[in-house]
Amino acid sequence: MNTVQGKNIIIAGGAGFVGDGITRALLSAGAHVLIVSCSDQCIKKLDESLSAEQKSRLNTIHARIGTDDGDKILSNRLNDGTLWHGAVACLGKWASQGPIVDLNPNELKDLIFGNLISHIRFMQLALPRISDGGQYIQINGIGMDKPIPNAGIMSVFDAATHMLKNVAAEEWQYSNISVYTLAIQNHVMSTSAEKDSASTFTPEQIGQRVTELLGNAHCTHRHGRTLRWAHPWQQMP
Repeated sequence: MNTVQGKNIIIAGGAGFVGDGITRALLSAGAHVLIVSCSDQCIKKLDESLSAEQKSRLNTIHARIGTDDGDKILSNRLNDGTLWHGAVACLGKWASQGPIVDLNPNELKDLIFGNLISHIRFMQLALPRISDGGQYIQINGIGMDKPIPNAGIMSVFDAATHMLKNVAAEEWQYSNISVYTLAIQNHVMSTSAEKDSASTFTPEQIGQRVTELLGNAHCTHRHGRTLRWAHPWQQMP
């Protein structure tokens, strides 16, 4: 049966802009969700908006993946005997505007840490814990394939994390775990009211699509693939 009801899913960045929409969609569909977020404020905002029943299926970790303390907390939680059916990597933040050559060195270091290292560490910790037949989904964006002037550092990170997924897919090709990318190929607006065209996305729409993907028990054909999602109505294989 194609459903996430009763499944255990972990989301890195599950209280962030897009991650919030994924978390809500999975909880609404009956999944048990563990989120990791470095923002206590975002976790609180998410928790306060959920029903009591949804809260009973949500666990949160306030930590930054890629730090010694954060990795230890996450590792202990992932090894507590829970059967994990899927993981979603929804990490990273947008860089300030301006050419790459003008980026502040301290900001650049923070962006490197907050994006690439966090992706690598989450994959190292979560992927081996996913059960047979499970899925590891990396959320990526428009910068993966195309340079973005004045925000080009994000194209660098998107391309790097995309290659990270490709390497992992090759290394896990003989497992029964599907590792793939859902690449959002247009802008994401915070609410439906702010959508400037039918082609832009909301976090809720992304959450619904991720829920559909995780609920599909027949997913091995997606292993190693990049599902480029250009329009909300586009069907996924």
